[in-house]
Amino acid sequence: MSLIALAFLGCSTFSPYAASFSLSECDSCTAGDVRRLAQRHLQTADRHASREDPQCLEEYSHAIALLWPLIRADDCASESGAVADYNHAVDGLLVSSQALDCFSPHIGVVSKRGDETHAIATVQYEGFAWAPEEYRCFQPVREYRTSVERKCCGGVGVPLLGFHRGCRKFLDPKVPFAATAIVAPSDVNGELQLHILNPLSQKTFLIPAVNQVATCEIPLAWDTTAPLAYLNGEDRLEFLQGFLRPDRFQNDAELVMMHPHHPRKIPVVFVHGLASDPKTWVPMVNELSVDSEIKDQYEFWAFYYATGRPFPVEAAAMRQQLQEARGYIDPTYSDPSLDKMVLVGHSMGGLVSKLQVNSSGNAVANSLQLPVKELQSLTQEEKHALYWQPVSSVQRVIFMATPHHGSELASRPIGRFASSLVRFDSSSLGSFGNLYGDSLSRWTQTRRQLPTAIDLLEPSNPTLNAIAGLPISPAVSTHSIIGYGHNCCFAPPGDGVVPLTSSRIPGVESELLIRSGHEVHTTPQAINEVKRILREHAAVAWQVENDPQRHETAAVVLKAVQRPE
Repeated sequence: MSLIALAFLGCSTFSPYAASFSLSECDSCTAGDVRRLAQRHLQTADRHASREDPQCLEEYSHAIALLWPLIRADDCASESGAVADYNHAVDGLLVSSQALDCFSPHIGVVSKRGDETHAIATVQYEGFAWAPEEYRCFQPVREYRTSVERKCCGGVGVPLLGFHRGCRKFLDPKVPFAATAIVAPSDVNGELQLHILNPLSQKTFLIPAVNQVATCEIPLAWDTTAPLAYLNGEDRLEFLQGFLRPDRFQNDAELVMMHPHHPRKIPVVFVHGLASDPKTWVPMVNELSVDSEIKDQYEFWAFYYATGRPFPVEAAAMRQQLQEARGYIDPTYSDPSLDKMVLVGHSMGGLVSKLQVNSSGNAVANSLQLPVKELQSLTQEEKHALYWQPVSSVQRVIFMATPHHGSELASRPIGRFASSLVRFDSSSLGSFGNLYGDSLSRWTQTRRQLPTAIDLLEPSNPTLNAIAGLPISPAVSTHSIIGYGHNCCFAPPGDGVVPLTSSRIPGVESELLIRSGHEVHTTPQAINEVKRILREHAAVAWQVENDPQRHETAAVVLKAVQRPE
């Protein structure tokens, strides 16, 4: 049977939307004839869509039915010819069906005629962990501006931003995910199916063999940068509120997952620094998401917190949320990947991360110089913030431009001025904040308010010094990525904010110095170093999982890896 005959045979299966042609007439047509007919349906569909007429859905489906058999013979990657027309029809069907309230996440695209409803294209989700009722809507990706390299590819289908309803804990409905839409006839009954595909796990679509036509694998169109660009454009000044008015911060400290957890994918938790937010990790996640080796073994989370508060308070919240997430996601504790977490912290986020993997002992409480009577009357909340053990699910931490011993800028006029801008009620810190306030009033007489994150970053701060001396769990591997060569204000050598004497610590498995400012985590060298560390972590983590007796050998192998110059 000829390709053109297949095109019209495909049309005839979509009753009542089929084009009125017989197979005998098809044999005399060319591919150009079929495409021109499809374009007429497209033009008609666009006119109906502009008037919000549901008839457009039937016209788009006509066009799709005509164009789909032509996809095999077209240059799929060029997004020209029949592919361009096909993508136009799929785009129109998706946009119009949602605008006309004719899309159901359970059913797909439907046509409503009076009291009757029938499916035009039934939906099928592939490569996602969401349940159908969790999907909310899909937006085709349009042109957008981005400060990072756009990771995308032309092909068949429509790249989408997918949105969910936020039915699960740790999943923010404001965080979209990448998807690609394909509409194709079912190989069972020939009816149209809307395939919503995950481009992070699937880059091609298989067209099954039909009669004399062999199986064909076509490249999908996809765009994994679009969700990150969308987030980057949302409320760009929100991070300032978290710094200047942490008591009015719209969210409590929260752990956010970009996707539902996938079994045997290791979480990488990104922790931002002072006066920042998770958007600072867009360049990093943009690159990691398209690295085949990384994306197949890892998933990306972020810890979002108000950076104006003292960082030990936020670290206590992170410990609690990591432990809650471990139990919530895997109540039976049967998924070993959740016990191999990697934390990546930038600047003050490195200190927050550090407090997930060390033991406090009595050092922090002693640094506050609290009377014995107050120590004995501590609430449970205060005890969790002053005394803690490492989070057992964390196996590795990457410190990036982390001020382990503080920054001289915090104690200079610019730091004092910035600290004076921070305003919050004592109630926003809980009783732990009052403990810090009492401690600071003994430490210095210059404070007239509760302590801020900047106060605790002064090199002379007794609590910071106590934390610097806390040992990191021997079960945790650590790495440092450090910027240097950007000195200012007579500061010692470093990245312009954190001196090398503060960012360099002994005992790390690798240390990489990069000629960079404080935003070292956005540099290609730092991103490549994180990739290297993650590859090693996956290899060693699963090696130990498969053979626990080789734990000691695996650790020796990792330490023997050549360190960067």
